[in-house]
Amino acid sequence: MLFRMSWRVVLALATILSSSALRAADVSDATGAITSAAPSDAASQLAKKLLTSYYEAFNSGDAKALASLWKEDGEFISTNGTRIVGRDKIQAIFADFFKANPKSTITLTVMTARMDGENTLVIDALPKIAPQPVAGAKGERPVTIVWVRSDADWRIEGVMEKPMLPLSYEHLKQLEWMVGKWSCETSSPIPASVKISCDWTGNKSFLIITYSIVHNGTARHGTEVIGWLASKKTYHSQIFDSTGGTANGVWKQTDKKTWTVSFVGESADGLATKAEELFIKDGDDAMTIDWNNLYRDGAEQPDVPPMQLKREKPADAKK
Repeated sequence: MLFRMSWRVVLALATILSSSALRAADVSDATGAITSAAPSDAASQLAKKLLTSYYEAFNSGDAKALASLWKEDGEFISTNGTRIVGRDKIQAIFADFFKANPKSTITLTVMTARMDGENTLVIDALPKIAPQPVAGAKGERPVTIVWVRSDADWRIEGVMEKPMLPLSYEHLKQLEWMVGKWSCETSSPIPASVKISCDWTGNKSFLIITYSIVHNGTARHGTEVIGWLASKKTYHSQIFDSTGGTANGVWKQTDKKTWTVSFVGESADGLATKAEELFIKDGDDAMTIDWNNLYRDGAEQPDVPPMQLKREKPADAKK
């Protein structure tokens, strides 16, 4: 009972920790069916090795082989809290699933993988089943899987489904590379300290950017919320600036590494504003932001020189 309680604690912690997802560094296995969006360390490599057995059993429609990956008293917890305990019951659930969905196959993306001591591996993964299950809702449902080692064997102690990702995530994940903390110091034409933070909302329906620009001891800051407008099939954002100004933006990917945002808004005193902002991905740890075509009350304003921001490492972000 103590050990079973401990794995539930591990699952709870994993749910909290997974909100700060690690950056992608995709590494595919030989089949391409299992990828990793976690750093290629020992934990993620072990995760891919163990999940290969899961992938092979699932894609062969073998409920018995799939259930054998669980401990005898292993658990499966669905999103609604239903708890299935025991290898036999888990096998029966998968047998029913394969009967209703005989052609289903699965691919898995490892979002995070970490060791909790020497004998416990915690994996946050994003499975994708095709074709869509008969009784399933559209979308992707992340899972946390806890594997434990006894002697030389690894078995699943428990699997917990998480709430389904919103449909908008399928589009917004194209901007996931921006998640993190970024900063730069400019000296020309004016000295300034620029900091940007980008993160998901709790259910990954939106991305939120917060920014701060400090010049001569004066700080300007604001918030931008980025979402997907399904009816118009466009990326859309709204900015709220500490000066009192607001703007609506339409995002468009113009090449493999560049996103162009066209803004229309107004200043705090009601004057119409327009601008174009470019987000340019310079590798995994740098991006350039370039403002141009700025207008205020119909009058063209000087362009802002491009700024290259560096991704802050965890130690830097605490400063």
